[in-house]
Formats: sequence, C-alpha cells, structure tokens
Amino acid sequence: HAGGYVHHGDGCAYYRTTFRLVVFRPFPEEVIEGWLSRATKDGLWVSLGFFTDIFVPHTQLAQPSEWDDARQSWVYFSGGDDEEAEVLKHDYDEGQRI
Repeated sequence: HAGGYVHHGDGCAYYRTTFRLVVFRPFPEEVIEGWLSRATKDGLWVSLGFFTDIFVPHTQLAQPSEWDDARQSWVYFSGGDDEEAEVLKHDYDEGQRI
C-alpha cells in the first residue's frame, strides 16, 4: 500500500518503509583515528570522514584527565602533579588518535 495509515484517536501517519542502517560501534578501549571537530566540558566531537559528529563523552577519555577552563581544553595527567600535565592537542588539521 503506497499511502500511509492514520490510526483512530492517534493522528499520526504510519508508513511501511524499507531502509538500510549503518551502525558504527567501536569496541571498548578501541583507539580510533579522526579529526577533532570541537571540545567542551562534556567531551569531544570527532569526525572520521565517513561519520561526522561522533561524540566521545569525557568519561571515555584517557584517564586521569580533566577539563581546564583556562585552556578551554582537556588535560591528561601523565604523572602525579600539575607539572606533568599534558594538554590534549586540539589540532583540527591533522588526524588524532582518540
């Protein structure tokens, strides 16, 4: 049937459809290479070329890391104090390993 159906009392139109779905689901702890779109306190948005706006929540970033308001970037602590902090580069022109 080419037309949709409207169920009594619902008001919504229902159509039978056929489609293909592509799912991107990396494995836990998998490292992917992409381009950084933006960074906020919530996490990072990354583009892989074939997918854009992939959100990486801050809970999935390398630990220990935290958001630095002064730098407006995520900071990864490789040692025990702030002197050993490494700023996660926000290089928008080159691929990044996330």
